[in-house]
Amino acid sequence: MMDTIEQVESAFANLASEYLSRKTRSERTVREWRWATWCWFDLRPLYFEREGFTPGRRLRQAPADRYGCACCGFDEMGQVAVQREFNEFGFYETFYNWTANPIEVAHFDYSEDKKAINIMIVRTDGARVISSSAAATHGHMREDYEWDGDQVRQVAVSHAHREQGHLEDLRPLHTAKAFYDDKGAVQRVELLWPPAPPKQPEAIIELMFERRGKKIYRRRP
Repeated sequence: MMDTIEQVESAFANLASEYLSRKTRSERTVREWRWATWCWFDLRPLYFEREGFTPGRRLRQAPADRYGCACCGFDEMGQVAVQREFNEFGFYETFYNWTANPIEVAHFDYSEDKKAINIMIVRTDGARVISSSAAATHGHMREDYEWDGDQVRQVAVSHAHREQGHLEDLRPLHTAKAFYDDKGAVQRVELLWPPAPPKQPEAIIELMFERRGKKIYRRRP
């Protein structure tokens, strides 16, 4: 079953009133908290490689200065139930609902009113993530993942911009392609941007991640 924009948009419309219920449900399942210098978990395959980010480095204990750090609460199955990202004012919160079908990932602001930022609906086939759809204040994003065995070879990303409450049609944004070595380790990730005349008359290939011997190249946004 494919998610429709209407289904995900409806979930986002209700999200603002669900902060306390989602927080209570997710935090109740936490059995262990783990800290890192920044976020290191995302359900979307190849997320960090595609975005040009380096995952956070794990910490043995909670840091004295939490600015810029992240912590995750894990449930008894070893799944992330809660994620907090700290800034100078407080922390963003993300709540994972693994019992929902499909999986729901709800993200809220650090402010006192805990404004809803986005909700992501993630579909799986066994252990594989096959698609994700996210509705947010400024638009709608969908990703479809193409697998080859246990490797994600391609990610097709589509986006719809929201202007003054009106959501435009979902259109292809770019395609990410991943290349692996014989041992199954990802070696390079490229983004293929289609032509967008008149400013971009031809397709562009953008290198986001590459292993160069023992060094790793990441394209910073």
